[in-house]
Amino acid sequence: MSNAENALSRLDDYVRLSQEDEDAYEEELFERALEGHASEAVFHAGLASTLRRMNARGTLDLWLTARDVARIRASGLKTFFMEFKPDDTTPFDLPPDADLLITRIPLPLEGVRNLEAEVYSIDGTLLKRMPDVLFDREDGAAYACCEAELARTAMNAPKTITKVFAVTDTERRLIIELPS
Repeated sequence: MSNAENALSRLDDYVRLSQEDEDAYEEELFERALEGHASEAVFHAGLASTLRRMNARGTLDLWLTARDVARIRASGLKTFFMEFKPDDTTPFDLPPDADLLITRIPLPLEGVRNLEAEVYSIDGTLLKRMPDVLFDREDGAAYACCEAELARTAMNAPKTITKVFAVTDTERRLIIELPS
């Protein structure tokens, strides 16, 4: 485990420490921070700032409804909007001034009670589960929203597959696979 990973693990464990251990950890953390050696505190502050900004913009959730998309697009944020087409493998150019990437994903939603998504690495390893995907039954779609900066980074990251499952009263079935 790297020093950064170890520091983040210790920060994560902080909430479960006894009062005595908590006091010692805080003293050591603040001492390192004053010396400029608390990368986990910098990471935490940056992450918290990013999450607050995303929440204020209405983009903290990956999955949105058509109403959410309309509100975001009316807010003045520069959005790049696209329709997902399973057979279209043409790379798209995300404009450099875009704030957000919003993708409308048409789905067969008749009889669907809820949607679930799972993200897999190319080797099949499950990376993330999303049990409550928002969708618009009337519009026949779900909308995926991503900060443009994150989307640009993801374009150069290892590829993944997101599998979206429809849950009905009687079954859970795969309805679409979304490549990254």
